Amino acid sequence: MGKQINFYMSNNTQQEFIHFLTDQGFEFLKSGLLKNDILIQSSDVISEFKVYLHKNNFGRFIIEQIGDSTQKSISSLCNPVIEFRLSKTNTTRKCVTSGRLWLTSYDFLDIEANRELILTEYNRLVRWIKKNVLYQPAISSGKIYIDRESLELVKTQNYRLQ
Repeated sequence: MGKQINFYMSNNTQQEFIHFLTDQGFEFLKSGLLKNDILIQSSDVISEFKVYLHKNNFGRFIIEQIGDSTQKSISSLCNPVIEFRLSKTNTTRKCVTSGRLWLTSYDFLDIEANRELILTEYNRLVRWIKKNVLYQPAISSGKIYIDRESLELVKTQNYRLQ
């Protein structure tokens, strides 16, 4: 389990969010299999599927080796990071996929990790989304966070939300 917020954002809105994250002192960590570098430059985040958000005062994150191989990864289940899955617009398939922020509720491997600070920062990011992304009735049911550009694609060009 954990805390999460789902959203639909265009690249422009996500760039604004990434700029906000950078201004707030977040570093961007690669998700998935790691080679050499684990940090991602803020200018490269938009091309990723998912990144982990981290600050030094969150606590240490543990890089795990996968089996007997030389491959390594960072798990968002047990590390003091916030998962940021980016929303993507696919012009070929005419769809917008949802993004999300997610924070685990499991114990961190670093027992000295500052969960209260991480939760405070997560809530600050959620507030940014709620302030900058519209809360609209969904096509099917309920309400969703969707920015103006993505909503325009859905309404005028028949894009689907996924």
